[in-house]
Amino acid sequence: MFAIFGWGRKSKSWLLPDGSHVLAYWRYFHIFWCPLAFNIKWHLVGDNRSEDKVITHEKVKELMPHNTPDLNAWQRYGLLMAAGVCILIAIISGATSQDTSFASSNAQQSQASYNSLPTGTVLLKLPSYFEGSGRFTIKNGTSDDAVVKLVDNSANTSIYSVYLKANSNYTVESILDGNYKVIFTSGKNWDASSNKFLVSPDYEKFEDILNFETTDDQLTHYSLTLNPVVGGTAETATINPSEFNSY
Repeated sequence: MFAIFGWGRKSKSWLLPDGSHVLAYWRYFHIFWCPLAFNIKWHLVGDNRSEDKVITHEKVKELMPHNTPDLNAWQRYGLLMAAGVCILIAIISGATSQDTSFASSNAQQSQASYNSLPTGTVLLKLPSYFEGSGRFTIKNGTSDDAVVKLVDNSANTSIYSVYLKANSNYTVESILDGNYKVIFTSGKNWDASSNKFLVSPDYEKFEDILNFETTDDQLTHYSLTLNPVVGGTAETATINPSEFNSY
């Protein structure tokens, strides 16, 4: 039956040319298969085993200078060697974990330092355009914040501008009948003084014009998603920052 730990005594002999033997006796302690030797003693035993005297290892070297017997490193220090490996692995693992935590912490701190606004923060609104019945839902399924502008297509004038945080939705109510186009910018770290994202800014427009029309039995409700979705038909095109800022 295998024991997790144990102790005992071992011996090993080497034959000399004159028929006598060099014997090593040692005590050991082991955990699993990792031994630690101690109290090592060397004996010189005659060929008829009538003579047995304790000698030093220096004497052993004199008797057998070309092939001096000794315990190998594992027999002597196996337990210490295994412990050293475990400690080294723990140190490396701890350092890697700290590096990962540090990188994660830095990333979180960096994210936390980005300036953002609450979803639904209105940056521009022309009240005269909001006496109707149209509705417009914006879905931002991206990992970036966005600013969406609703532009009167005939007047080329922005009538509404709203801020959406990443992974959020917002609905604009009471839009007056008419034709409108939708442009937006997305990114991180909103700068209110320059009205732009300072990190990874993108500028896009929806190709389709939104036609809001109210009848006695019909109201217009558009829903646009800023990120591509399965089955979606709305197409976008990249625009330059100056075009976005011109509205």
